[in-house]
Amino acid sequence: QSPDFIITLNKELKLTFVNHDYDGFAASEMVGRSVHEFVRPEDMPAFRDCCKRVFEKGERTEMVLQTNTSSGEKMVFSARFSPMVGSEGVVTDALLIATEITEGERARKQLIYNYERLLEAQKVALVGSWDWNIVENTLDWSPQMFEIFGLDEDEPSPMEEWVKLVMEGDRERVREAMIKPLKEPGPGSVQFKIVNYSGEDKWLYVQGRTEAENGEVKRMYGTVQDVTESVKKSEALE
Repeated sequence: QSPDFIITLNKELKLTFVNHDYDGFAASEMVGRSVHEFVRPEDMPAFRDCCKRVFEKGERTEMVLQTNTSSGEKMVFSARFSPMVGSEGVVTDALLIATEITEGERARKQLIYNYERLLEAQKVALVGSWDWNIVENTLDWSPQMFEIFGLDEDEPSPMEEWVKLVMEGDRERVREAMIKPLKEPGPGSVQFKIVNYSGEDKWLYVQGRTEAENGEVKRMYGTVQDVTESVKKSEALE
């Protein structure tokens, strides 16, 4: 038995064929029923639109839809619609192949949830993360990095330019600290003061590490923490 649901629908959106049972319904019992009995109301506008494209334009299309079983279980499907053409060249039915992707959808939502929690934690801890793809020479910043450096998130991540923000007497030391892991792959750290793009004085603690392939560094990534308040407190105690 195919793991996919193979279904055909007529223009009234009634099932004309179903290949196997679902949620207590035998396949034969589902034939003749309206899709409204199986598709959630919030998914019906998109479902109707897909069917309209099939019947009126003969197009193939797809959507993601969710169903709720009688036991309350949520099931997510990737639904692919195709036209079925009769002998006169007219679309008579819509062929729907639905593949269950529930676990994949749960995993995707969990990743989004974890990422959102990470961003919240970074904001509270005043920590941003960065990732430099050395091969493609691209730099990715987390939202908190833009906050620390006084930039809007829609601005591009500065590459070498950010070093100009470092206090002049510290620039060479910071450059050396950032270059060292490229020559000697491994972790590294450095603390320094900047005047960010918004004109604010900040003390930053930067940690980074590299990834190498066949002895050649391909990637460098790490974190930047705003430690301004900690430095001020330490200086006040001296």
